[in-house]
Amino acid sequence: MDEDQRTTIKSYLTQEGTEIPTVDKSILLKYLSGKKEYDMVEIMAKFHLFDNEGHFLETCTVNNVRIYFEVLIQTKKLDKLIEAASRYISQFSISKQGSSVYMINYLFVRLYQQIPPEDALYIWSKLVRVYYGHCELNSMEIYGPILSHLYHFFKFGKDSHSCILPLLKRVQHEDGIVPASHLASTLITFFSSSRWLSEVNRMWDWKVVRDLPIVASDLTAIMRSNCHFHDWDTVIHLHQKYSLAQDDYQQFDYLLIALAKKQDWDKLKNQFDSLFGIGELPTVNHYGVIMYALSMHGELELVERLYGQLLRRDMTPSYAVLLSLINAHYKVGDYNGVLREFSQFKRYDIRPTSATYLLLLKAYKKMGSLDSCFKILKSMSSESIPLYETHFKIIIELCGKFDNYPVAEELFNIMATDYFIQPTGLTVSALIKTYLKSKQYKKAWQLIKKHEKSVKVDRFKIIQQKIMYYILTGDVKKSEEELKVYFQQKYKLDSNFYMVLLQHLITGRRDHVAAEKVLEGMIKTNLSILKPDHFNVILEEYNRIGYLEGISNAISKLVDNQIPMNSRTLYFLVKSRFELTRKRRESPEFLIGWLEEILESIAKNKLNFTTRTIHPSVVTWPMNYVSRNDDPSKAVDLFTKYVKLFFPRSRDWNDKLTVLRALLILSAESGKWEDFDLLFASYREKLNFYQKQPSAVVRNKHTEAAFVGLFGYKIQRMRQLNEINLLPSLIKELEDSGYTLSNDEWNEAIWRTIKRRSTFDFAMKKINDIFIRGYSWIHRARSLRKGQNGQHIIDKSSGSSKNSSRSHLYLKSENYRLIMLQIDKYLRYNSEQLEAEVKRLIDQYPYVMKQYLRKPRTGVVNWDYIEQNHSSYLHKLRGTHVLISSEEF
Repeated sequence: MDEDQRTTIKSYLTQEGTEIPTVDKSILLKYLSGKKEYDMVEIMAKFHLFDNEGHFLETCTVNNVRIYFEVLIQTKKLDKLIEAASRYISQFSISKQGSSVYMINYLFVRLYQQIPPEDALYIWSKLVRVYYGHCELNSMEIYGPILSHLYHFFKFGKDSHSCILPLLKRVQHEDGIVPASHLASTLITFFSSSRWLSEVNRMWDWKVVRDLPIVASDLTAIMRSNCHFHDWDTVIHLHQKYSLAQDDYQQFDYLLIALAKKQDWDKLKNQFDSLFGIGELPTVNHYGVIMYALSMHGELELVERLYGQLLRRDMTPSYAVLLSLINAHYKVGDYNGVLREFSQFKRYDIRPTSATYLLLLKAYKKMGSLDSCFKILKSMSSESIPLYETHFKIIIELCGKFDNYPVAEELFNIMATDYFIQPTGLTVSALIKTYLKSKQYKKAWQLIKKHEKSVKVDRFKIIQQKIMYYILTGDVKKSEEELKVYFQQKYKLDSNFYMVLLQHLITGRRDHVAAEKVLEGMIKTNLSILKPDHFNVILEEYNRIGYLEGISNAISKLVDNQIPMNSRTLYFLVKSRFELTRKRRESPEFLIGWLEEILESIAKNKLNFTTRTIHPSVVTWPMNYVSRNDDPSKAVDLFTKYVKLFFPRSRDWNDKLTVLRALLILSAESGKWEDFDLLFASYREKLNFYQKQPSAVVRNKHTEAAFVGLFGYKIQRMRQLNEINLLPSLIKELEDSGYTLSNDEWNEAIWRTIKRRSTFDFAMKKINDIFIRGYSWIHRARSLRKGQNGQHIIDKSSGSSKNSSRSHLYLKSENYRLIMLQIDKYLRYNSEQLEAEVKRLIDQYPYVMKQYLRKPRTGVVNWDYIEQNHSSYLHKLRGTHVLISSEEF
């Protein structure tokens, strides 16, 4: 910007009586900031964000104030920033609480990205004191919206932890001992919630050394920390010493745990003495044997307790001890714990084995991390750890989860050529399964024919997948024949065979009665191989057809026979209960409490469940239901409970797409649109991350519908922000990435875009290319379906897959009428060039205009002229269903 331009703008901004509309003000601020004309932004703020007394104008927007604050950050005018931000927060802390909290969080994030962490945290503490009147934030439930932003700062910020003690000293010196004590308590609360327990101890020591007041949240956190580190004596001592701070029910829980643990150690010694018949404590080998036996039964707490005792006796863990730790975490579904404990091998300089890496691969498979699996293969090769077929089988099966058959295929070939491992039915069946999941039926059949007779080991696994091939390709007769051959050859009737048999009965024959008889037979004769997944085959079918009573009966049968549930089973149970509530038009409040009790029982290992973790869909489906049909705050409570129970030490729930989807719906239904914007960006970023993984060589079809059910909210948000003009480009980005939208979402997008001149042609093109044809087909089908007596006469053709795909996307009847009127409105604005515009529309959008011109458009100015001058064309068009070329117009 040259000097003349700056002078002109400055004169305009400072001229008395100049009033800039809010939208223009935002545009100008963004422009000046983008040009780095920071002094001009400050001038504009002085005259157009503040009044004569230095207070912010009531009409100022968050975005405009944010631009001003950003300039102060960029120019390092921190004192001025603190003064202005404090004024904003104090001025709007009551009338605009949300914007005040948002501004504190926004400034903190921007500050720690730009300035030293100590300064950023110091400014944050001052702004928090302005908002609350103090900085003693001792509850994550109450102060979570502000405290949660500390997590990223301490996890990723360089020197963020080392700056704490200098910061507390600075606060004590500049602001006083009370604010410093309050800040220390705040950090204790945050670190305790985030499971940074060593930092809890550090903050505690800082307060104790200075003889500062100990509040209830401090005592709770330090007791929790010492419980975590199994320092039971200290827990008991602290509870007795700080009696004035005993104002939290959790403290008594920790005290009970400590007392119970102290008792258990004595009992454990007696058990060990009697077990081995010796008068001294066990050796490390004894520990290894006992711990591994416990880990096989998923007794994680017992394993960790023995491990802690072993370390306190200054014993060095053995391979069996470390393997037991990993196995125990895997058995309870703590896959991050598997990875964490694996690092102990390096710490104690113990060489992992093939079995160790196998557990690691299984954990990564459960977590869905394909690229991590390849890193494991690389590590095993570099460390000369033997690779076996089982290792490859796990990764090949994981490829099926992402439709990534090329990588599975290549891995299968590498196994044979580079590692000289001859495929057996184990890996051949795994690759067939991956092909089938990816709908590569031709490749699956070729692999079956190639190895069906040549493979000797585990051939029955290939035959099982052959039956699945027939089931999935709809050849019920062939699958029946192959099942007879399977029985005749007396192949192994293992757990997976019964899965295939149930799929044949449910997917192929749609015979759930026969499927239930198979389950009853397994209960009587093969209970040991019966798994919840066998029930899930039937439950999925009952869920599809809405047979709620069948779901209840099947799960009752599972529970009565003491078969553990898994997440899929629980999902069907929860969904059926909520659907029943919907059907009865009852409040879901009771069900929320019921579900919370189930979650707590799973987390505390009080329920017969396969793991101590659950798939997030068990919680997100009810969250979506409650958000849309009841009170969104109840969904928040449910989600908070879920996070507390299953993610007490981390924020790994952030990485789960199903959780992000639920939070998107929750934020939209709650009207928290700024949260929605952030979550939507995170959701897209996460999807892009998966698509750009090195192993993602093909598109994952399972994520195609990732935006279905969400895009309607996005359109609503874009309407609020007056950004409908950006909708076509967003849709194009999603389409280019392979994502689909529902018909309702498409109809909403078309309706919103056709109403604007700037996006009119986008909507017309979509209608012409896809939606008008679907509309026409459906209406023709409806007219044909009913004969003179109302009997359906084209049932077979209407059910064909071809017709189904044609009618999948169509213009809804109510939208069709509105869109025709919108075209009228569009042409009214082009009345001076009416003839040319009609011809252009006929030329570019012939299918739409064929419908539009079927009757006179009385709502368009000068339409009589069109009817008179083009009567021949219109008469011909209205007398036929065939397209008439625009050249005849």
